Amino acid sequence: MNEWSLKPSVAAAPAGEVTFEVTNQGKLPHELIVVKTDLAADALTLEADGARVEETAPGQDDVGEVEDIQPGETKSGTFNLEAGHYVLVCNVPGHYKAGMVASFQVK
Repeated sequence: MNEWSLKPSVAAAPAGEVTFEVTNQGKLPHELIVVKTDLAADALTLEADGARVEETAPGQDDVGEVEDIQPGETKSGTFNLEAGHYVLVCNVPGHYKAGMVASFQVK
């Protein structure tokens, strides 16, 4: 991830334990939120002020986070994911709307 993109190295993974190794190649702090949803990546419900994705809105379930990834840093998180459609989001205020979002499939 960097300003203003989030690009997973693979678009899908098998169901079960999935590890995300997240490298911040940008100049600002970022985070990775894994949201299970049937919604398109660009159609998530936002908080009232429009700055962040509403992680617990109906139809979008926050299933894991890798937080506080500083510039140049790599952090990882392992989550038990069931089959379905997920959206990966940087949920620092304004970053989702700036394009830091990607679809991800678990099969």
